[in-house]
Amino acid sequence: MPQIRNLLIDGARVLAGANVAPGTGVGVTRYGRLVDRIKIGFKDKALTVADTGGANGGFVAFPFMTFPATHLLLMGALLDFTSVLAAATIVATGTVKFALGSVAEAANDTLDGTSGDYIASADCVLVAGAGTVKAASPATPVMINALAGTVTPFLNIGVANADISASTIVTLTGAITLFYVEIRS
Repeated sequence: MPQIRNLLIDGARVLAGANVAPGTGVGVTRYGRLVDRIKIGFKDKALTVADTGGANGGFVAFPFMTFPATHLLLMGALLDFTSVLAAATIVATGTVKFALGSVAEAANDTLDGTSGDYIASADCVLVAGAGTVKAASPATPVMINALAGTVTPFLNIGVANADISASTIVTLTGAITLFYVEIRS
C-alpha cells in the first residue's frame, strides 16, 4: 500500500518521502498544492459596531474575502488578533466577542449558529479598553459549495448590551488564517 509522509501545507515537500512499492501498478500524481493556506492580515482596521439600542447589544459583520468558485473542504481556521482597541462607548473592562461564520450576524451579539460555524464565539476581555483574542476552528472539516454562487466568510463581532452604550469603533491588528482543499477533477 502506498504511504505518503511529510505532508506539508506550504507545498514545498508535499510528496517528499512518498513510498510506492515498485511493480505494484500504483503511482502517485500530484495535482497542485494539497492544502491552501490563506492569511488575511489586519493592521489598525477600524470596524463600526452598531449598537441596537436594546437587549441585543451591538454587532458588526465584516466580509473579508471570497472563496474560489469550486467545492472546498475548509480544514481549519485560526483567528489571532494581537491588538483589539475599543472606543469609549464600550466599557473599558467589557467583553468583545469574535466569531468566523458563513453568514453575517444580523440580529444580536450572541454570534451563534452560522455566524460562528467556522470559528465559534471567542471572548476578548478588555483591560483599559484593549485586549487580544485567539481562537481556532473545531477539528471537523466543513464542506463549502462555492460553485452555485459567491461564498464569503464573515468576521462577526458582538458586544453585549451591558458593555456598549452607543455605536462605536473597534480597531483590530492581527490575522485570520484559513486552510482549505479545493475539490475538483
